[in-house]
Amino acid sequence: MCLLWTKLIVCALVIILSGYKITKYGSVIANITGIGGLWIGTMILAAITSLPEVVASISSVILVKSPDLALGNVLGSNLFNLTIIVFMDFIYKKKPLLGEVKERHILPLGFGMLLASVVAFSLMTNFLIKISKSSFSLPVISHVGVDSLLLVLIYIISVKLIFNFEHQHNIETEDSSLKNNNLIKNILLFSLFSVIIVISSIFLTKLADEVAYATNLGHTLVGSTLLAITTSLPEIVVSISAVRMGEIDIGLGNALGSNVSNMTIIFLSDLFYYQGSIFSSVNSSHILTAICQIIMYCVVLISIIYKPANYKPTKRFLNLGWGSILILALYLLSIITLYKIK
Repeated sequence: MCLLWTKLIVCALVIILSGYKITKYGSVIANITGIGGLWIGTMILAAITSLPEVVASISSVILVKSPDLALGNVLGSNLFNLTIIVFMDFIYKKKPLLGEVKERHILPLGFGMLLASVVAFSLMTNFLIKISKSSFSLPVISHVGVDSLLLVLIYIISVKLIFNFEHQHNIETEDSSLKNNNLIKNILLFSLFSVIIVISSIFLTKLADEVAYATNLGHTLVGSTLLAITTSLPEIVVSISAVRMGEIDIGLGNALGSNVSNMTIIFLSDLFYYQGSIFSSVNSSHILTAICQIIMYCVVLISIIYKPANYKPTKRFLNLGWGSILILALYLLSIITLYKIK
């Protein structure tokens, strides 16, 4: 058992290092090619740091035949990504972080909420079909559910609309000092660390499966906690580094953008899961994770919008704003509940 945990820790450390490196080189490439900094945080870096989740979830359905592990990884990673806001707020020494970020984050936040709502609706519908023993089922194309396809469609629309919105508002944080970097060199280094992350994520999935059996915790709980946290390590590195540099909008953009990108992983997992629609094959306890994610989004939304005149937000418990305190409480409550119903 000790050797198993040692392997898992080593895998996690490799993902942290590789996540930091691909963030660094991905940022350089984006700046050389003229892409703005906030766009990097919201979409480019978000897609990059979501790579471990992609590999881990697909590996879950191909290698260990566990759709629960795959879906738990995605939904659990999204919960943890929102909890990263707590860490960001903790190290941001001025005012509550969510009260300081710009309101343009509401657009990716809204798409994240919409995607989470689609997942919750699909999970609840399939749960009701099972308990009522109805012959009705949500439509599928081949073995892929239409609900999974809807997630991809919403993601494509979100990429287009967010890009247009950022372009219209001339939101760029391009560092001209990076223009002289060698593009080919950075592409090669970026590719190298991307491959390392892919390999590490495959091993991580196998180790998570072994942990689930060895501890008798179950795939839903392990996928939503252990696997989700370790595959979210690149997001932690990116977001906290951004806050330390004073780029709180890029840090929050990475966390929210990663959640939007992660939802397309459900479609990819469904594509490689040949036993039918993935939503109809998983445990109903995932409904809890999806709904908790929506509630967290609501807390973030209110925290960003609520800026009345003469309002002076202050830090509360543990150097956190009230929004961060609620997010942390919701995350802990969801984990405890998942453990109790495992």
